[in-house]
Amino acid sequence: MHSCSRWPRPPDVALRKLGARRWRGLHTAGSYYIWLIFAFSYFPRVSESAEAVPFAAILAMVLLLRIARRVRKASESG
Repeated sequence: MHSCSRWPRPPDVALRKLGARRWRGLHTAGSYYIWLIFAFSYFPRVSESAEAVPFAAILAMVLLLRIARRVRKASESG
């Protein structure tokens, strides 16, 4: 396995070709896309089943943490 880690992995190549800023933007957009898929799956089920409540709460918490981090980062830089 160690010998395999020496070869450039696809994310390394993509990072070099896209640049760090574009790579972060792509990663962020992909994260929000995945978040939306889970949100559309779990939020409607909250009213139907109590089993979906913890998952919906985790999804909401993740979004709130991301927003708080972005606000804190903006206030530190500006």
